[in-house]
Amino acid sequence: MMESLRKTLKVALRAVPTAILIDGTLNQIKSSCKDCKIVLALISDDYLSKAMDLDLDDWLFGLKNNNQIHILPILLEECFYEDTGYEDILSNRDPLKDSDNVSKAIKKIAMDIRREKDNILDRLSEGSVAGPVVQENTFSIAQSFYHLNYEKQKNEIDQFYTDSGGKFPTVNVFLLRGTNKCGHELLVRSFINIEGFKADVKRLPLPYYAPTENQIWPLVKDTLELGRAPLSSKAIAKKIIDKLKITNIVLQFNDIHVDRTNFLKAINKFWHELNQFIKDQGEAPPHHFFIFVNDRKNQDEYKVEDFLPSEHTTDLESLVQLLTPISPILKKDLSQWVTVLKRDSNPELKNFSKKLRPKITDILPDDTSTMFVVDVIKKVLEVTELDNQIGTIEKITDLWQEE
Repeated sequence: MMESLRKTLKVALRAVPTAILIDGTLNQIKSSCKDCKIVLALISDDYLSKAMDLDLDDWLFGLKNNNQIHILPILLEECFYEDTGYEDILSNRDPLKDSDNVSKAIKKIAMDIRREKDNILDRLSEGSVAGPVVQENTFSIAQSFYHLNYEKQKNEIDQFYTDSGGKFPTVNVFLLRGTNKCGHELLVRSFINIEGFKADVKRLPLPYYAPTENQIWPLVKDTLELGRAPLSSKAIAKKIIDKLKITNIVLQFNDIHVDRTNFLKAINKFWHELNQFIKDQGEAPPHHFFIFVNDRKNQDEYKVEDFLPSEHTTDLESLVQLLTPISPILKKDLSQWVTVLKRDSNPELKNFSKKLRPKITDILPDDTSTMFVVDVIKKVLEVTELDNQIGTIEKITDLWQEE
């Protein structure tokens, strides 16, 4: 049973690259944990005896106490786990083996991890007292990557802003297309940073939840953390509107390409109804709701009409922006970015530019060479000997959200 559970959880958690299931020798586990923040321990007599043999508990709890990892214990079967340390962090003491519906219980565990992942990682990054030392210039360098790419998309958003009368509508829908190396999350973070917005950023992984028109509102409610109690779509919209009185909201629907037709129906039902609820209340809230629909394959053709009801009106059509697909970076793009850093008033970025300039050819050898932004960033950090800062930079820029 335990091997079956391991396999099931591994499948369910593929979309959480920061989570692993403990398995293998101590050295193998240490290697696997090196880049992970969430560690799942499947608690049973077999696991506890193995953990003692491998000195696993001492090592794991040492990382946990230094805020380097989050341990999530899952009780598989009735066993003696008292005085092991797990009793203090075990939230559910009902053995999974005794569940009436094991598959449903496993799915709930996986969904809870997805829902709490951002909070866990934020806590770990803010509270870390161990691990690699963050260099003083890391934050500036991370933010400089906001200007490395996406010029076409940003210009299109600027034009949309201008065409909308020098302000964003209350509800905005942007389609982003590219590959899983194009940095959709970086583009969104760049947009927020450059606009100077205060925004609550959330992500709904479409393939994981497989939303339908009937369940999209509850999924949005859970994603935006608007409470656990069941609510009607109108009540959820009211909570969203109340939140828009305080801050902007950015909601990313990720990986629409996996089931484009059905996911579009769900997304459209949500944003059409939200827009109507806002209209019905009369006065628009002071902040904005930005929807980014991320397609990481860029194999399908889209039309504005795909995001509209069959009886769509001109005012709805103007809210949808199909941004130009994200392109790879050319040598001239990288050179131009390095020049911008050289002219920056921040001396840290000037020094970074000086160090990077002679290495440009190592990254992109000639004018015909191309590379997507995620790989460019990793290569830039490698040639400037900052690759030990990649985890921190991915966290600042949201690149760790790329799946």
